[in-house]
Amino acid sequence: MTEHNIHKAQIANAGKVTLAGFGPGNSELLTVKAMNALKACDVIYYDDLLDASLLDQFPGEKIYVGKRSSNHAFSQDKINEQLYQSALEGKRVVRLKGGDPLIFGRGIEEYHYLAKRGINVELVPGISSAMAAAADALVPLTARGVSSSVVFLSGHDISKLVVPKAETLVFFMGASRQNQLAKRLLKEGWHPHTPVAVVQNASYAHSINKRYTLEQLECTDDLLVSPVIIIVGWTAAENNSHLPDKWLYTGSNITECRQEGMLIHSPLVSIEPADKYDDSEIAIKNIEQFNRIIFTSRHAVEHFFDRLTDARKDIRSLANVEIDVIGPVTAEALLKRGIIAEPPGLNSSSEDLVEFYKQNQIRSQSVLIPGSDKSSKYLPDTLSKLGNKITTIVLFYNRKPKNIVIHNLEEFHGIEFSSVPAVERFFEVYKAFPGHIEYAFRGQQSEQRFFELSGKLKKDLVTLLSD
Repeated sequence: MTEHNIHKAQIANAGKVTLAGFGPGNSELLTVKAMNALKACDVIYYDDLLDASLLDQFPGEKIYVGKRSSNHAFSQDKINEQLYQSALEGKRVVRLKGGDPLIFGRGIEEYHYLAKRGINVELVPGISSAMAAAADALVPLTARGVSSSVVFLSGHDISKLVVPKAETLVFFMGASRQNQLAKRLLKEGWHPHTPVAVVQNASYAHSINKRYTLEQLECTDDLLVSPVIIIVGWTAAENNSHLPDKWLYTGSNITECRQEGMLIHSPLVSIEPADKYDDSEIAIKNIEQFNRIIFTSRHAVEHFFDRLTDARKDIRSLANVEIDVIGPVTAEALLKRGIIAEPPGLNSSSEDLVEFYKQNQIRSQSVLIPGSDKSSKYLPDTLSKLGNKITTIVLFYNRKPKNIVIHNLEEFHGIEFSSVPAVERFFEVYKAFPGHIEYAFRGQQSEQRFFELSGKLKKDLVTLLSD
């Protein structure tokens, strides 16, 4: 008999391999199908996520193939080969995995390895430890009006983590990186007060859980050790029956949102630096020719000083230039550059600044206004009519983000708009919106543009914020 025919005969007499999920650990959560496979098998391959004593009730041979991150006693290739050889011997094999074999269980790799070699193989799902953790901590992974999306993520390597747009995040394998995980999410724009539930030994009687906010988790030493599941999102609030209002923020930086409660960041603007070799270069190189500079946003401040550095200049070039500022966020950005804006805190909108110019008889001044390609013409046009020489330069582009997430607006209490472009793009993306929604606008120009596009809006649903 040829070697090929021998192998063919072995495959014909090979045993079946069942790749089964044991569940989160509590044997009462083992599925009936997995239980039947365990009762009938000849050999059980199990890993670190299982208590070996739970397998004593089953007659098959038990073989440990654990792979803890710090000690890979068995490589995946070796495990694959062992499963294959046991099947060739005609044994009924169960490869038992904690939780579900297709959720961070590498079950599909083992399935394809065996199937390509002609082995009869079946996948049996298990109850994920994410579900058990949610039940233990009374955290709904989705909830009407709060979270309509949930994502499972590995916390194994925070540096490579790509955080998707979802309202609930569930992290596996992140016990030793809880502080770094919180820091990364805060950097990604998640609100500091976002609730976090960390559950240890999910499904067991001795399961415990701790609650934090992201800002608390970032710096605390009071952490649960492995095995843990980490749930991030507003449904993880300790009292999730009385959740705060849910707001949609459309600006580029969630830290500038003025609302409290559940904040969902879905930017309708993307800020990109403008081309450097244009009129703005000439204006900045000759910055001393201006009497005044008006900064209308944080972005204008940041891009202006980047260009100033490129021109090999610093704040000493502004010694004889008056600085005007709109809004506290802009003033704070200037303060970080060592400049205290005058008059501090007075001008909360473009209209306020125009009034300031009128009251102080500011005329015949050479005024520079750095901004974006979408900056309103209201300020330069109005100040020009007062007799000032206005120069506007484009330092950054206000673009439409490539991947805008469209939300169900029925779930929100309100929406905050950071700029006119955000308002305009809102009407491009959303063709209709509920009547109960409250609206908050940064500046009168944003509010006015919304009224122009909507045609009507209840005044009691509108809040005007400082720029």
